[in-house]
Amino acid sequence: METTPSSSGASIPYAVIFLGFDFNSRQGFSQALHFFVLCKAIGWSPPSSFLTFHRHKAKARQGLSQALVSPSAQPVKQKMVIPPPVRPPQIIKFLKPYVLKMHFTNKFVSCQVIHSPTATVASSASSQEKVLRSSMENTRDVAAAAKIGKLLGERLLLKGIPAVSVFLKREQKYHGKVRAVIDSVREAGVKLI
Repeated sequence: METTPSSSGASIPYAVIFLGFDFNSRQGFSQALHFFVLCKAIGWSPPSSFLTFHRHKAKARQGLSQALVSPSAQPVKQKMVIPPPVRPPQIIKFLKPYVLKMHFTNKFVSCQVIHSPTATVASSASSQEKVLRSSMENTRDVAAAAKIGKLLGERLLLKGIPAVSVFLKREQKYHGKVRAVIDSVREAGVKLI
């Protein structure tokens, strides 16, 4: 059997060096890697051309496995995100803290006054309340809206809220039920700002 000399004087058979290493598979590659560690431990070095060829092959395989395993390892162009400008707090929120909001359905009329700095309901009135339903003929018409507005105005004065601002939705106009609520709140003694 042909042998190769090592630096420590021991000889290693060529059959052991090239036997069973399939450098195209992962298992064969790891076996070859263990072999090179063993060679270094005993002080024998394979020919430089053999090492160079397998180093290039190993780097190519490592790059391929990284690309397959984690696509995020490759550099990705990131877009620059510009944060929105910081806007100062609205002065209107503090000048007009109480906002009257109205909601009308096909069955009921409901109104509420919201304290906007704390986002809490200061007072509310609705035709759904059991006390009011028995005294009303209809819970959804202009007369019901006027009664709800009057009741809301009285509740606001009891809580010590002298003035409110009116918030109208896009589809709401100063007409019909909206007008009835606003006028009856004003008649109850609450100022509209």
